[in-house]
Amino acid sequence: MKTKQINRLCSKLLLLCLCVCATFAAYSQAVPNRKQGIDLEGKKDYTAAYKIYKTIYDNTTPSVTSTADMIRVLNALDRLEESLFYYKKLAAMPNAPKGIYISYGRTLMGLGKYTEARQLFFDYAAGLAGTEKDRIAQEIEQCDSLNVIANRKPLFTVTNEKGINSACYEFAPTIFNEFMIFTSNRAGSPVCDCCGEKKSTQVVELLNQYERNTISNIAVAAYENTDINNLPAADKKVVTQLMNSDLETARARELRVKSNPDLGSNLWSLYVTTFKKNKAGNREWKQPERLPTMLNLYDRVGPACFSPDGNTVYFCFRNVNTKVTGIKISHKSKNGKGWVYPMDFAYNSPSYSILHPYISSDGKWLFFASDMPGTKGGLDIFVCQLESNGYWGRPTNLGSPINTPYNEVSPTMDANGTLYFSSNGHSGFGGFDIFKAKGSFGKWTGVENVGLPLNSSADDYGLSFFGGSATEGLFTSSRAGGLGSEDIYSFAAVKKEAKVQKEKKVKKGKKGKKGKKGKKGKKGKKGGKSVKGAKSSKSAKGAKGSKSAKSAKGKKGKR
Repeated sequence: MKTKQINRLCSKLLLLCLCVCATFAAYSQAVPNRKQGIDLEGKKDYTAAYKIYKTIYDNTTPSVTSTADMIRVLNALDRLEESLFYYKKLAAMPNAPKGIYISYGRTLMGLGKYTEARQLFFDYAAGLAGTEKDRIAQEIEQCDSLNVIANRKPLFTVTNEKGINSACYEFAPTIFNEFMIFTSNRAGSPVCDCCGEKKSTQVVELLNQYERNTISNIAVAAYENTDINNLPAADKKVVTQLMNSDLETARARELRVKSNPDLGSNLWSLYVTTFKKNKAGNREWKQPERLPTMLNLYDRVGPACFSPDGNTVYFCFRNVNTKVTGIKISHKSKNGKGWVYPMDFAYNSPSYSILHPYISSDGKWLFFASDMPGTKGGLDIFVCQLESNGYWGRPTNLGSPINTPYNEVSPTMDANGTLYFSSNGHSGFGGFDIFKAKGSFGKWTGVENVGLPLNSSADDYGLSFFGGSATEGLFTSSRAGGLGSEDIYSFAAVKKEAKVQKEKKVKKGKKGKKGKKGKKGKKGKKGGKSVKGAKSSKSAKGAKGSKSAKSAKGKKGKR
């Protein structure tokens, strides 16, 4: 009897063990490994990484690590509102990292919740002292400042230029006369237009007209000639090598994309389009076309800018196998039928990056962003002056109040000489915001956030004005509601409604029997005809912003 009971008991225990093992096995299969999420983040597949982290969070006891994973991936997906739930959970944990309060508060600010952010910073500052408390005091001051800016009457209208944008990246527009060039990774950009062909390949030439040249003509243009057969034998050999080199660069680029499809989205090219205004006053854009091979030889090309005469182009370049970013310079050939092979900017270096070039309207100043030695931190804005010998002088840091310990990028100027740039170091709505500063070289003053709606809780940068304007242009934004990850938007100053002021005018004449000579604005007995007058005024401002918590430090390589 006892033996039977023992056997039954053993059977039950065995069954229980089997159930536990089965449950554990099922649980192990249901809950993925965190490393899977980390690997997916490394590949920038944030949607898949989110699913991994969400499964882990929902099926385990929430920890600092699992909660921080959720925050990080939601920020990467621009799902900031959802991240607030996890920020609140993490901030309540006794072993939460100190930096979480700054990130939490800035995310609230990025969502326009300035009062909540201010209270969070105020409560956190109660237990601090010294420099850390001073830092939080600056955050509180920023909340107050942004609250004022956010409640200002909008100075601009903003429109998504759907005729240019796609589901991919479109950014850094540069306007030159009726042309606009921009950078994109849209379909087709990873593969050179002339890949594999030496003759009858059409590519786009910029400026005075769309010139159609073969790849041979482009290569020959580097030697300022029109026909490869007219060159001396030695020069013909060099040009042929150059031509083949260009084609091999294009082929290599195409093969890398075919072998690694994920690479395609990381390759950028320069595109050009033109516009005209319709009867309603809206701009109509032609289908964008990829610029010539000579200006698109590298894996990542752009942004770019032109000299005032349009004969020199400055553009950023980078290949995916290196993090070095610099400026290349190409001149239009003397016969005007192509671009010479790009040369390195004198101050390029493998030790730092140079990006976002901009040439002043008089052609005497070259601005750019860089993390070269002498910065205040991150990327700073520098300027070079054109010397009498035709070369650019040594770069000078614009210094305070323009540059901060964080990142400043995308310098440009309007028709009035006001400097515009983007920063995630000045008081902003989140990510990179657009700012403006008046003054002159070495004496910039009054840095001002241009406000909503040019700025947003996302990244706003790459401002460019339509010729001779200080009130309308284009810029880049990653704000919600766009067609792709980053889109090009137009902006225009809001026009104030005209105020109609009635004025009455009295004709000069003799006094009437009971009347007097009419005074301006009053009627005599004989009265004067009333004249209607109108006043109108325009206000203008411009600028951009940065990506909340996830953009705290920069866009190196973002161009």
